[in-house]
Amino acid sequence: MSSGKGKKIIAGILAVVAALGVAGYFLAVKFNLKDKLWLSMNVDIAKVETAWESGSLWQVNNEKGVSFYNLDYQETVDKKINKLVKKEKPTSLAPLYIINPYGSNTCSVNVYFTSEEPLRVSYTVSSEGAPDFSENLYNGGADGFAKEHAYQILGLLPGCENKLVLHLEDENGETSDLAAVSVTMPESDSKIALHIEDIVDGESKKEQSRGLFTMLGHDKAWEANTYLYDNEGWLRGEIPLLEYRCDRLEMVGENLLFAYSDHDLALMDRMGKIVRKYKFNDYIMHHDHCYDEASNTTFVLVSDKATEKEVVEDVVIAINMESGEVTRLLDFKDIFPEMYEIALSNYDTSVPEEEREALDWIHFNTVDVVEGKEGTDLLLSARELSTIVRINNVLEDPYVEYLLSEESVWKETQYQDLVWEEKGDFVSHAGQHTVTYMEDSSLPEGQYYIALYNNNFAWATSRPQFDWSVYPGAGAFEGTDKDNSYYYKYLVDENTKSYTLVNSFPVPYSSIVSSVEDMDNGNYVTSSGMSNTFCEYDENGTLIRRYNYDSQKYSYRVFKYNFENFWFR
Repeated sequence: MSSGKGKKIIAGILAVVAALGVAGYFLAVKFNLKDKLWLSMNVDIAKVETAWESGSLWQVNNEKGVSFYNLDYQETVDKKINKLVKKEKPTSLAPLYIINPYGSNTCSVNVYFTSEEPLRVSYTVSSEGAPDFSENLYNGGADGFAKEHAYQILGLLPGCENKLVLHLEDENGETSDLAAVSVTMPESDSKIALHIEDIVDGESKKEQSRGLFTMLGHDKAWEANTYLYDNEGWLRGEIPLLEYRCDRLEMVGENLLFAYSDHDLALMDRMGKIVRKYKFNDYIMHHDHCYDEASNTTFVLVSDKATEKEVVEDVVIAINMESGEVTRLLDFKDIFPEMYEIALSNYDTSVPEEEREALDWIHFNTVDVVEGKEGTDLLLSARELSTIVRINNVLEDPYVEYLLSEESVWKETQYQDLVWEEKGDFVSHAGQHTVTYMEDSSLPEGQYYIALYNNNFAWATSRPQFDWSVYPGAGAFEGTDKDNSYYYKYLVDENTKSYTLVNSFPVPYSSIVSSVEDMDNGNYVTSSGMSNTFCEYDENGTLIRRYNYDSQKYSYRVFKYNFENFWFR
């Protein structure tokens, strides 16, 4: 330790002792008070012994196990990285690599170097027994060329030796490869499969979409992390969480937004650094959030922590992404009081209060933002009511625009006139998930599409007397080999106050936990959690590939992200 550094540390300790007293200081250390001084003393970056000629490999030492969601920890690591890069002066011939420096992706290494001329970079990871994984790296620039280079590289298999090759391209199109470097990655903390073995190719020969299947909520409490799998079923990324599933990943500016606990959202930059957190301690998150760029607001589905033992999953909050301010936006007990009372009348009060489950009377599982004529509108999926709800002008003067549902759900209530007409011969959705607004400029004004996973599930705990015969073919919770769920696509017409089924195809049955996604190349990605499977289909709904994974329970959702303009270009 240099004398200057030692003097600074001693001075810092004396300052803390002066403020807390000797007993207070040692008590703070004993209980791992993670202040910046403590972190600076207990976190460092050490060189990994290698025989490389073309670079050096480093690893962050976090022996005290400080959570990487600690922002002071993130800043400490960031400063040490900057100092290390400045000291080592890595070049395009000898880059500096750090294994998962910020702790946010266990299948990654970060690479840093400077080049004499502008270059853009791609890479290939090779591991024994697995196909190569290659991608083009994004550095924040439009064309990818730069002289200062810093990237997070995904795709290194945990617990395996990985050969990593950087491909360099200059502005004249001349390319060169650096010598391969060998990186043995640490074992994953989770028990997730390194490779999904049971993969079934379908009849469609169409090419799969670019991207990584992102497994969200695998077994919930057992495996709470977010896992990224390539088209061949190999694990290429893992984002650790804190005892809560992530419900989706969203771009907010240049950063990635996701939930990492049931009352926290995090923003992560492309290098893996957690740059900001958003807390909503008075609420418990469930199922979904959605970012609105126009208002710089994130809408989150929550339960009220103060009343969670009585009623759940019926509140929406809004988080101002600049100030972090949390607003209680919508309480559906106030919006649909009659439906709440109907559910309450079926509440079994004979069960002792300490054993009684909370009333889950509407069960929102999806929120999607729509830029409306008056302001910001929300599209919500109410699973317990098998209803799609549109709420207009939510930030100023919210009101219900419509309900898309089989009409008998709302019959003889004060809301029945809000139910829009089913046009055509089809069975409406039951227990649906991932309701998604889809604008199409080729449609006349007032028309748009809504895509959804129609679970085709005939049950609602809060309405045991409901007549499910209006949903012919709907299945039970466990389901049988004869049951199917469906991809559904509706054409919604505001002019005629109607909705029409314009596309559907069967998918593996899942009474709950599920998702669908329309891909840019016309493909569809679906997840049927109760069947432990996710699939990719072509534009005709013909199966391209099905992935059957192992789990003790299920995965909540599987979306496919290409991570363009974040990790990749």
